[in-house]
Amino acid sequence: MSAYLVASVDIHDPETYRKYEQGATEILKDFKRKSHVSDLGWELYEGDVGANHFVIVEFESMDEIKRFYNLDSYKEVMKLRLASATTNFMVAMPSRA
Repeated sequence: MSAYLVASVDIHDPETYRKYEQGATEILKDFKRKSHVSDLGWELYEGDVGANHFVIVEFESMDEIKRFYNLDSYKEVMKLRLASATTNFMVAMPSRA
């Protein structure tokens, strides 16, 4: 069953964040996934998002998200994201009902 990695990102160091994106994109090439949203225009209806960048990536399963997130190579590039942005990473899965 598909699972979605959802990230809201408030970038405060664009140059370093671009290096993160390049590294993460390279790692993601080894995964079957679809990117649904990344920096497309968005409109806030309620609340305060506190982010200027959004990413939604569909993976084949929750296990694949965990595999990606726990890779040593991803943990290395993650340091760039943590140094350059405030991020919320979430996982969404379709209801089994």
